[in-house]
Amino acid sequence: MPSGIFIFTEKAEKGLEIKARYPQDLKIEEKTLNILKISHSTNKIVNFSNVTIGNSKFASLYTGSNSNYFISLLLKNEEDPIIFENILTFISKKIIKNLSDDKYKDFLPDLFNHILLYPNFKEDQKLAIAYNDEIKRLIISKLVENVYIFRKDLENWLKEKLSIDHLDIDSVINSLSKLGLVKKLSVEGFSDEFVFLIGDFFITRVPPSNIIELVLQKQIPEYIAQNYVSKVKNYFQDYSPTNEDADIISEIFCDLDSYQLLKLLRLSPASKKGIKKVVGKLKDIDETLNKLQSIKSIEIFKDKQNNEHYFLITDLRIQKFFPEYLLNKILENYNNKSIPESFLIEYLKNLKDTYQTEMERIKKEEEYFEEWKEVEEKINKESVGG
Repeated sequence: MPSGIFIFTEKAEKGLEIKARYPQDLKIEEKTLNILKISHSTNKIVNFSNVTIGNSKFASLYTGSNSNYFISLLLKNEEDPIIFENILTFISKKIIKNLSDDKYKDFLPDLFNHILLYPNFKEDQKLAIAYNDEIKRLIISKLVENVYIFRKDLENWLKEKLSIDHLDIDSVINSLSKLGLVKKLSVEGFSDEFVFLIGDFFITRVPPSNIIELVLQKQIPEYIAQNYVSKVKNYFQDYSPTNEDADIISEIFCDLDSYQLLKLLRLSPASKKGIKKVVGKLKDIDETLNKLQSIKSIEIFKDKQNNEHYFLITDLRIQKFFPEYLLNKILENYNNKSIPESFLIEYLKNLKDTYQTEMERIKKEEEYFEEWKEVEEKINKESVGG
């Protein structure tokens, strides 16, 4: 678990200067700042660095010459700095947006808490954070379209696409590799590395299956159930995923309070009082409920005593999947002689390994689900018997 976060910059008249830190008693020596600055090896491009100084490890992100800030974490010696690259990239955007009036200092404790929780984030949360990065989105789109690309060609394409002069492409590829989405591979006979897709993910809304199951089991009062089912049907009869909606959904997954509330309402409708009991650590329950209502994810239904209950109308999903669609594209490339055979063999091996890993994961989830159903049925029987 990181010990602290500090943000520093370099000014001609003052040299390196820490602008903010959390906790406030975090001690960082000047020589550490110098080593971290040097580790980024440039004063222009956004890039990530990890450094060991004595018994301490650091994960550090340079925000680029436009803003010229360094955002760094002090880690425990046993921690892997690479784990924190995606989350540092994500929070850097919030910090940069609030540099002019120093507002970022007010929410630095919250951002640090976000970082502390990141290693335990669920896969869908980590995918949401990656999706919020434009460069990572572009790489995935390019690989879906082209099947593979040489590392240097990818770097040049991104520079042209984004109108930038510099890019730490290896850092971006490595972070996508950590998520099981992309790999790079050296193949004999080729001077550059191949970059290719091994995983993909989708972002969408789906009907809330658990709540609908409660309706079918008649555990929701009929006068509410009929209206509820009508609302869900009306929404999904015209629904289709869009990029704009994917942006909205990913923002919800990146917000800790919204994500916790979404998980709770997937299981069962709840009153505000019930929400407070189960998820008592939300910073602002009303604000979080309003946020989910504004994006048409939840609605309020009143019982006969006029008590309000929050129902999930649209469940939000970010799900990784094996890119089976690539197999036809690979075959097409092979028939057209547009894919090197030596690379093709290695690519197919990697896809096979990914597929087997994915199938094992799905099998474990199914086994867990069956066990969960047995426990749930037992609890329901005992409740009825009581």
